[in-house]
Amino acid sequence: MSLIDVVVSDIVQETPTIKSFYLTLPDGSPVGHYSPGAHIDVVGPTSLTRQYSLCGRPDGDDAYLFAVKREEGGRGGSEALHELQVGDRLKVSEPRNLMTIAEEGAHHVLVAGGIGITPMLSLARYMDVRGISFELHYYARSEEEAAFLPILTEKCPDKLHTHLGVDRDTQGKNLASMVEDLSEGTHLYVCGPSPFMDQVRRVAAEKLP
Repeated sequence: MSLIDVVVSDIVQETPTIKSFYLTLPDGSPVGHYSPGAHIDVVGPTSLTRQYSLCGRPDGDDAYLFAVKREEGGRGGSEALHELQVGDRLKVSEPRNLMTIAEEGAHHVLVAGGIGITPMLSLARYMDVRGISFELHYYARSEEEAAFLPILTEKCPDKLHTHLGVDRDTQGKNLASMVEDLSEGTHLYVCGPSPFMDQVRRVAAEKLP
């Protein structure tokens, strides 16, 4: 796996537990474009390598952007990443994509749980500026913990469905209602904690192939 050297050009505290990190090349220029839904390998300060979705504007000349949720006592190196400072250097891989947009899709339903919003943000921004039919369902514990909610509310308010602080039963009912009226040719994308994704898959499978 080839790695490139990048510099942390900015850091934003998105929520009490989530920070976003902007990356540029050492000379300050953009790293490059990538396809929506792509991720990169990030070699953290503890030399652990982890995968993070790129969640900026895929086709823009902005810096690479990825977000990390701090897991207290976790083994993934999130605590070390949260100690990064502007100007620190990292090594990252070229983008890879396991969540590409289905070109044959007539409509696209994006479902995010918590930090699972990160790949959905790049997908939503890409689809929105191109007039691609989509809707985004965002589940989070609270407004305070919903990373990137302000930019989504600003950029695509008519396509955003926010579900904050709902219990598991209500979540199931919301998901069932969501898939009830989906038309043929709809594709669904999901990211979030494993139990959340399992529930979404189970409910969606009753309607979609």
